Amino acid sequence: MLLRVENLVKHYVSGGFLREKEVVRAVDGVSFTLSEGETLGLVGESGSGKSTVGKTVLRLTEPTSGSIFFKGEDITKRKDMRPLRKEMQIVYQDPLSSMNPRMRVIDVVGRPLEIHGLVKGRKEKEEKVSELLERVGLSPDMMYRYPHEFSGGQRQRIAIARALAPGPSFIVLDEPTSALDVSVQAQILNLLRGLQEETGVSYLFISHDLAVVRNVSHRVAVMYAGRIVELADVQELFSNPLHPYTKGLLASVLEPSPDARAPEEVMPGEPPDPRNPPPGCRFHPRCPYRFEPCDKEVPELKEVEKGHWVACHLY
Repeated sequence: MLLRVENLVKHYVSGGFLREKEVVRAVDGVSFTLSEGETLGLVGESGSGKSTVGKTVLRLTEPTSGSIFFKGEDITKRKDMRPLRKEMQIVYQDPLSSMNPRMRVIDVVGRPLEIHGLVKGRKEKEEKVSELLERVGLSPDMMYRYPHEFSGGQRQRIAIARALAPGPSFIVLDEPTSALDVSVQAQILNLLRGLQEETGVSYLFISHDLAVVRNVSHRVAVMYAGRIVELADVQELFSNPLHPYTKGLLASVLEPSPDARAPEEVMPGEPPDPRNPPPGCRFHPRCPYRFEPCDKEVPELKEVEKGHWVACHLY
């Protein structure tokens, strides 16, 4: 097991001297595992806590509580994360905003190599960056250009090359294709699959696009209001969704057909305010199957079928 997350919690405190302090429950008890060479899709509406999970797992933001085991070590107790940074990387939604506009690609991609002492001298750095650019489908002579000189798809390839540079075993992909058009999306997804087959790297693939997640994931976890409500193999989840929220998400996706009609409203209302979530099941104010325990007791994520986990009082 490469990664095991147990009861991960991340709360933010807002307010201060002139305002009453409020606790924002961005992530509120998330648990999952990730095997070597596996892609776990993490889906849910905006504000559900997906990106916070990704950043907290990497300890780019510190967890409030919970445990994160990476290769058997609880890294929440580790004081110096730098030795693990070459093992754990991230690719952001907007690659341009994550790159220094004054740095050429050779330095954008080559910086991790220098930080981790993987190259010696300019010539070796050029050779390694050239190899990385070729691996992501770019010409080596592009290394002397600046990020703004590339298209969105090319910039994302550069971001992937930078993430691959230190040879990681785990990459968080935070909405890596959402800013790209469909044809470029397909190219990037094919690239990610090919790199996984070649290197055995594991992905936590964060997205709100169910079609993309279905295309790239081995398993899928569905988040709602800071918690995972369902987790299953990708084919099982899409063919046999159990949680009412998952059913609503899938029902809201338009079929690619000229005769398709907009779906009827299957989930009335809005996600809860993370500063004041409802008691019990957080989905119960919108749930068509709500009954007495739902607004009082918090449902635990439990295995109701082999490999299919659900947090719902119906099961």
